[in-house]
Amino acid sequence: MWFDTVIIDKVNIDSKLQTTHIRSKYDKLPTEKLEEIDCEAFTDNTFDVGPLRVHAADEMNISQLNSKIKNLSINEDRTELYVQLDHFGIPVTAGYYSCIFPKGWRLVEVNVYDPYSNQDNPAKNRSYRDVVYSWDPVSEFSSVQFEMLSNRGTFALGIIAKLAPAGELHDFIEEESRLSIRFSDERHKNHPMEKAYQEASDAVIDNKTQKEKEEIPPVNLSMIGPTVDIIAWGKYIAKKIRRPKK
Repeated sequence: MWFDTVIIDKVNIDSKLQTTHIRSKYDKLPTEKLEEIDCEAFTDNTFDVGPLRVHAADEMNISQLNSKIKNLSINEDRTELYVQLDHFGIPVTAGYYSCIFPKGWRLVEVNVYDPYSNQDNPAKNRSYRDVVYSWDPVSEFSSVQFEMLSNRGTFALGIIAKLAPAGELHDFIEEESRLSIRFSDERHKNHPMEKAYQEASDAVIDNKTQKEKEEIPPVNLSMIGPTVDIIAWGKYIAKKIRRPKK
């Protein structure tokens, strides 16, 4: 079973919450039979699975939602930060979730829970696998992440966390590691779109979700007619031409 969703929450100290959903652009990717095509041509953005070539392998749909958390507070001497948030009705059967807390604050206590647990419907088909707490000393962000699994096709989660400033003496619970999404399930090690999901997740974490637009080189108009910068246009066209991979 492949995962099909990555969700990243970014909690800001001013209570703003940015939630990013990363999914493939296609429910079903276009495919061709390898025996019917020239396998050496047009290999960009493809991968092969058995007798098939799959196209649009790295095209991700990234959507962001912005909201404000009511349950975020800091005590008067700014030594403790409390955060609580819930998500309901997440459309997913298998995926990964990560919550990134405000910069410079580290986890002292955290609880990942099922927000339906006190209701008649205990949502028994939901489970939280491989919960990991991490601290990146370079970026100074703490995070909690885990795998989401649901037989119902929807998922709910809740997080309550207590944090303290990174420079204080506490028994912090995280392990030190680079801030990144880890696809920890053994079944996902050969996921054909893992690279695309990883690159999209890293871009969200690094606040680079929008690719820089390439500017088309200008055409200069003069008395003798239009002229162009041949070198600039040569580089631009070279980037746009799709060549077979060697």
